[in-house]
Amino acid sequence: GVYTVTVSITDSASTTATQDFEFVVVFDDNERGRVSGSGFYWSGSEARLGQARWGAPAFFGYNARYKGDADRPSGKTQLRLLGDFFFRSTQYDYLIVNDAIAVAEGVGTIGSDEYRFRVQGIDEGRLDYFQITIWDPETGVTVYDNGVLYGGDAKGDVVLLGGIRVRDR
Repeated sequence: GVYTVTVSITDSASTTATQDFEFVVVFDDNERGRVSGSGFYWSGSEARLGQARWGAPAFFGYNARYKGDADRPSGKTQLRLLGDFFFRSTQYDYLIVNDAIAVAEGVGTIGSDEYRFRVQGIDEGRLDYFQITIWDPETGVTVYDNGVLYGGDAKGDVVLLGGIRVRDR
């Protein structure tokens, strides 16, 4: 899973300082899964600053898996919004597969600029969800995030055409 670790320190004067560290990834090296999928969803206007008032069609590809004893997963994530937005991953840092959910994080580019990203695919059979957050690693400014809330959970957008397949082995 992906966890937030909180560290608290108390000195002799009973003053306490607390700091959160996001995120720590814990996985069982013997239980490596994989994810693959591609398709289309409607990206709402809230996902990208300066996007058209009504949003835009979004096309994605997402595949990741660990090969052999590799420390990092291989594969690609791509996102294209109708117009001039095209994101392409260049490296994954990790992949976590938990039942029907696959989460990966890494580095990619939009044009010649480098960004960090976290991508999630949910395979719920008839309805699949795709969510990606892309941000500038130097400023921390998010340039794209379609983390739509469904009942308090950020599942992402419903895949309208295509699908995601998550395999936990």
